[in-house]
Formats: sequence, C-alpha cells, structure tokens
Amino acid sequence: MRRLIRRPSPAMVIACLALLVALAGTSVAAVSIVLPPGSVGTLQLKTGAVTSAKVRNGSLLKADFASGQIPSGPMGSVGATGPQGPQGPKGDKGDKGDAATSLWAVVATDGTLARSAGVTSVSHVATGSYRVRFNRNIDQCSWQATIGAPGTTASTGIVAVELSSTGNDTVQVTALSTASPPALADRSFHLAAFC
Repeated sequence: MRRLIRRPSPAMVIACLALLVALAGTSVAAVSIVLPPGSVGTLQLKTGAVTSAKVRNGSLLKADFASGQIPSGPMGSVGATGPQGPQGPKGDKGDKGDAATSLWAVVATDGTLARSAGVTSVSHVATGSYRVRFNRNIDQCSWQATIGAPGTTASTGIVAVELSSTGNDTVQVTALSTASPPALADRSFHLAAFC
C-alpha cells in the first residue's frame, strides 16, 4: 500500500514561519534581559581573550595602562611664569642669637689709643708698625682695619692686619703710604675684631 505524503498547506507554512520568528525574537530578548550593557568584566574574560587585534586603535587611555608601560615623550618647553601667590602667614619669632663681640680700637698716628672696647694695650713698634692687644683670644676672629683719623681730619694710606706672633690675643697692624712705591708710614687707623 502506498502512502501519500501530503504537502503542507500554505496556512501551515505561514504558521511555522510565525512560530520560528516568535521564538528567535524571544531568545534575543532573553539575552538582552539577562546581560545588561557593561556587565561583562574581567571575571567573565578568559586570560588572553583580548588581543591587540580585538582592540580598536586609539580607544585606550593612559589610565588603562600600568605605570611604566607607556614610554615618556620628549620634554616640552618651559611654561610661562605663573602669578605670585598670596603672602604666607608671619612665622614665629626666632631664638635670640649670640651677641657679637665688641672688640675695636681707634689708634692715633703715634700709637696712642683714642678710644676702644676690649683692648688692653697698643704698641707703636716701628714706623708704620703697631701691635694691638685685646682682652681675649682672637685667633678665630675676623680682623678689619681701615686708615682713618680719630677725629674729623682726613687720612690716607694703606693698611694690613694679621695675627701677631707675640700671642693669640694680639694683632699686627702695618700702615703704608700711598706713594709709588708704597713705604711704611705712621698712620692713624680704626680696627675691629669680629668673633
């Protein structure tokens, strides 16, 4: 006996197509509901799944890379100086410093002491040569001398000062004329020792 396979009717074909389209749309909707946008992260990605070929050029930022992975570019030019900032608050008052020593002398041409502080004696050793003795050790001090009269009279010359070989409390002052060549000459002078 022969069986006849009937052809589906056009209504059946349309019904099957409608069912297929309906089921396909439902599956797309189900995926959309289950996986919202941005839900795939590092936990869902396998190691090595994202390769250079899968990343669009220019889509990554510097923040997307670990420190030291991006080489530094060339140094740029210096920018313009910015405006001055506001003045800061006044600082605390500092500690009082040590007092400067008061060691000085004004010596006349003949070697007499016109006025002084901390000086015990002055000797006129020879022409243009004087020794000034202080009341303390001054070998670690700075000695400054200048030609100058004890009063209002002008005086000219050249003066040099050094520690005397007679002791560490005495300086040797040498005075010279301004002639050419300079020669030893008696001159009044002002001397100070800063310790």
